[in-house]
Amino acid sequence: MVYGRRRMEVLEGLKVRMNKAAKRLKSLLLEPGDTLSQRVVRGGFWAFALRITNRLLQLIRTIVLALWNSKAIFHRAGPIRFRPDGMALLAMSTLRTLLRGLGDA
Repeated sequence: MVYGRRRMEVLEGLKVRMNKAAKRLKSLLLEPGDTLSQRVVRGGFWAFALRITNRLLQLIRTIVLALWNSKAIFHRAGPIRFRPDGMALLAMSTLRTLLRGLGDA
């Protein structure tokens, strides 16, 4: 029983610390900050989130365009076939994204 009680105390302490950390993160990212460092962290987070969202939307757009170009959307029963121009579009977009990523590093 002592082991079970100790385990419950540890879990309760962990829960309290996680709640405090979640509140701190929420206030750091969503509420207006007083200091410059708080504003910098918040701005960096939103810039990063915007960049990731933009890259995901570009990837989805490229895949949809490649599928549309290959007419695979209209042939649901058959296998997906990429035409050469659809494959070139996908390859060019992938290379552009990779090169942008390497250029930023």
